[in-house]
Amino acid sequence: MPLITSRSRNALGAACALLPLFFLSAWWVPSQTTRATVLAPPNARLAEDLVEVHTGRELADGRLLIGEGTLGSRRLLVVDFQRGTAQQIGSRGHGPGEYQIVSSLFPLASDSTLLLAEMGRWLVLSGTRIVRTVNGNDPAMRLAMTPSGADSIGNLLSSERRALAPDSSGRIFVSRKTGIATPAARLRSSTEAGYPPPATRRAGGRVDFSNGPWESYELAQLFPDGWLAVARVQPYRVDWRTPEGRWILGKPLPSPTVRVTRREKAAYMQRSAERTGNAVRSPTVHSKWPTEIPPFLPGSLIGSSDGRLLVLRTPTADRPEVRYDLIDRQGRLERQLLLDRNQRIVAFGKTSVYVVVTDDVDLERIQRHSWPE
Repeated sequence: MPLITSRSRNALGAACALLPLFFLSAWWVPSQTTRATVLAPPNARLAEDLVEVHTGRELADGRLLIGEGTLGSRRLLVVDFQRGTAQQIGSRGHGPGEYQIVSSLFPLASDSTLLLAEMGRWLVLSGTRIVRTVNGNDPAMRLAMTPSGADSIGNLLSSERRALAPDSSGRIFVSRKTGIATPAARLRSSTEAGYPPPATRRAGGRVDFSNGPWESYELAQLFPDGWLAVARVQPYRVDWRTPEGRWILGKPLPSPTVRVTRREKAAYMQRSAERTGNAVRSPTVHSKWPTEIPPFLPGSLIGSSDGRLLVLRTPTADRPEVRYDLIDRQGRLERQLLLDRNQRIVAFGKTSVYVVVTDDVDLERIQRHSWPE
């Protein structure tokens, strides 16, 4: 064993003190084969309190568009981290250039952005200016009224209206210019046989959908350059579709099976109570549970600025922290990104990642971290 002198001890301490200055710190988790990393400290913060930040899009000048607010008071804001300001863009309403909600912000070509303003209305922004209102007469909106993605080469990603099978659904590309649709991918709509329970139709035409624990299904993420990532569940893997239509099938990713036990049910109910601010309820309030915890949940995908996919992993009793799998375009797991339990990623920029931090009274702050090319 080498001798540690006072000089070497001081040198070691100085080196350790410099570690937080690196973009990412990394280590190997002894019980796993997946390398885990954490973000370096933020390089900018917005002091203003926000509520339910749910979408973001970085502009060419480094400012950030965000959708913020509860369903009844949604706002479109532009955040300037250099000045420390957040200013509202446009106003709520049903007229030209107005919005009722800000559900999604999709980057288009150059500095243009597509804003989903409500059912049957989109807004197009150039930088921070609302330059166009799109309504139901637009050919693309007839097939893609509520798209789940857009790219810079003219496509929208939308759900196919007809069901492919009881346990699967289709995704289509819809041309923004012509409204012509082409098949994109087929996704499983359940994680295991019989769960989630199918919708039931009642007298009078009412349809009841289940809202059980850990309901999940396969997901798709469209990137600005036209690549499409599809997160599969059985087995957990990520497949990629190139803009030319060629598929790159990923291999199964590390994902240990976690059975739904009484302990996992109790942990789920505790997390639900923390998220809603309500009292912890008994697991018996849910009549049906899955047998296994799925690897990810709806809304778990986000694309990085360098073309990788981040998959937010489902928390468990033993792994309650926020974990993102970083998947490259060959479907390989590069590493996991770990965040604090009150943090989540809301957007990426060219060299930045934007993280929302929630405090004890559910107010949110947004901060910017470095992200490599």
